[in-house]
Amino acid sequence: MDITELILNDHHQQRRMFAFLDDIDRRNTEALSAIWSRLRILLDVHAAAEETVFYPHLLKLGTGAGGEDSAASEVKDVIKDHNEIRDATADVDRQDVGSDAWWQAVVKARTANRTTWRKKSEKTSRTSAATPTATSGTG
Repeated sequence: MDITELILNDHHQQRRMFAFLDDIDRRNTEALSAIWSRLRILLDVHAAAEETVFYPHLLKLGTGAGGEDSAASEVKDVIKDHNEIRDATADVDRQDVGSDAWWQAVVKARTANRTTWRKKSEKTSRTSAATPTATSGTG
């Protein structure tokens, strides 16, 4: 499994965890808390791994992807997105589990994540389209 597959697998797991939250009875704060705790860890570890392992290698390559001018520009954009997710998840943690404010914060965190996933997907699609010979799956 290459780094791209690991990143995509993490994104899939994040989507599943957000869906699990939707499936839990809103009064079951113990289950909501357990799922949120796992999701929060997944989000934090994923962002940290991308920032400490994946993006430093991208910077060494020195080229941007998906329309970005440079690798530095792309990394700056992703870190901004990660910080928005971190801010949103911190807001979730400040609320009482299961409260309306908690759910609003969860929606904000999910929206920040979706925006990041969408942007990464668009960049990957544009990069793949521009490089038709790249079929190794390591992109």
